Order: sequence, then C-alpha cells, then structure tokens
Amino acid sequence: MAMIISDDVLFLHVRKTGGTSASQFLLETLPAPIHYFCRAPNATVHREGLTHENGNPHQTLADARDYLRRQGRVLSDFRMILAVVRNPYDHFVSHYSYQRRRSTEVTTIAPASAPPPTPRQDMLPGAATLLEALIPGRVAQVEPEPGERPGGLMAALNLVAADRGVPIAVWERNGTVYVKSGGFVEKTHRMRDVAQSSDFRTFVEQAIKPQGLRFLHRVKEHFYLEGEMPPNLRVVRFERLADEVREALREIGISGDAEFPWLNRSDHAAYSSYYDEFTEQAVYDASRWLFDLGLYQRLSLNGSESDERGSERIAPPSLVLPFAGQGGTT
Repeated sequence: MAMIISDDVLFLHVRKTGGTSASQFLLETLPAPIHYFCRAPNATVHREGLTHENGNPHQTLADARDYLRRQGRVLSDFRMILAVVRNPYDHFVSHYSYQRRRSTEVTTIAPASAPPPTPRQDMLPGAATLLEALIPGRVAQVEPEPGERPGGLMAALNLVAADRGVPIAVWERNGTVYVKSGGFVEKTHRMRDVAQSSDFRTFVEQAIKPQGLRFLHRVKEHFYLEGEMPPNLRVVRFERLADEVREALREIGISGDAEFPWLNRSDHAAYSSYYDEFTEQAVYDASRWLFDLGLYQRLSLNGSESDERGSERIAPPSLVLPFAGQGGTT
C-alpha cells in the first residue's frame, strides 16, 4: 500500500479499494524516478529509481498538495492523478470484514515441534532485583553485558515480571534495553472491538455515531479539494481495477507487461446479504456523491442478488469519468 509520486502520475491510495495491488503494479510499471509513501519499504519490487519515504500511505488530495508545495510542485504538474472508487455497499462490508480480522496470527503445533524453552538457570540473575528497583514515572536504562543479546535480556525481564505478576514495558534501541513499570498503554480501537463482537447492523449503528460513517465520508477527500475535482483526476473503479488502471496509463502513453497482482483480499459473503433498510440508508447517505456522479446505482433490497465484487451494481463504462473536468487546482 502506498501513495505514489512519479513525474507524470500521482496515485492516491484510498483504503480498501485494491490499493496494495495497484501500488505494486504501479511501482513496477511507472517510469522512474518514483517516490512512494508507506510504513515500510516494498520488499518485492527491485528497480533503480525507487525512493521510499516513511509516511501515511492513505494521504488525501489536501495532504498530497501540502507535501508537493514543500517540494516546489503543484497538483496540476501531473499528467494524471489516479484514485480508485468502490461500490460503497461493498466498500463498507469490506471495511467491516477487515476490522473483524485478528491482527495476530496464532498456530497450534505439537509440543515436539516447538523449540525447547530457555533453561531458567540461564536467565538474567539480577532481573528480580532490577524489577524491584523500578521507580514509577522513571525508565531504567540497561546496558547488556559483553556477549549478552538484548533480546535475551528482554525475554528474561518479561519472564520474571510474568512470574511475579508485575506489569512492565520493555523495549530496545541501538542495543540498549529500557524498562518501565506499568506496562504499555495500548491504543484502543473502538470500532475494531465492535466489529469483532457484533453483527453488521450493530457495527453500522455504532460507526454512525456521532458524525456519520466517517470511513466512507473520508473517501471523498481523495477526490475533491475545496469542493472541486482537479481536472487531471482519473477515477478508476475497483470492480474493473486491472483493466481501468492499464487503460488510464495508456491514455498518457505508459504501458508495461507487469502482471497485475491481487493482494490482501478480504473474505466475506456477497455484500448485498448484509443490508437492511437502516444500513442501506446509512451507507447511501454517506456516499451520495458517488451515486450523484452516476458511478453506482443504489442497492435495491428486493432486487436480484449481486456477487461479492458488486459487478451488477456498477454503472456502465460510459458513465465513468475519464478526467474530472476543467479548471485548475493547485
């Protein structure tokens, strides 16, 4: 996943619209030099001229504009700004399914397959003394002994703390171990907790408070700036992502033979099966601009069942906006 900047193309990654797949394809296809923004460097694309910058991969038009201004560029410099839309009903079900997933992978194995535990006598002899000396509000800085690995030191401290029922936080930077009492303060993810414990209607009911379905409201910020779409914005639909991305690039003379990957697909039933009158109205209200543009049709709860990619609910190709219109935005 990434926001991508090349000489000709600016790609804005909208959450849950195939951005990881599109990013991979663009990194392999766009002419270098390319700057891309995500939390970690791409480990699978190896080309000259790729520069990774640690940053938010889901930046809006306003975010991109502000960054570009600092680099002496404006949005109108690009031959194309590329962003992906998705059927809002399918989009929000995908968001719900993603929030329901656990982020920690757990696999059970036979005891014989597990590595032997570290013998207790090999653990840090002074760990208990160190924990007893911790002062609330202060951090202990611990330098490993020669030959002692920071990871082993951290494991020893955690083990002793667990034995004593004492919550601590342990971390390492540049070979030095730091310890404080009280444990880490975990960031709460309210909607993830709701998704993992509730059905779809309850999730929508909770997500709509206090300011509507923020996840869907924020999508518009990738397409509009100060109430207008940039004239060089190319809107691509998730439902025909590979074909429309390739077509968009061909319009400005860029082509490539890279395979279009399909990554990070969420697993859920046909999106139409999730909706009742309340949830349909909530999603429609949050994404009315997409329906007003004619890109999607409103879901009929009494209509035919659509598949989970939403192919029966998208507008025909003639209604897709190739470029947004006239008038500049910088």
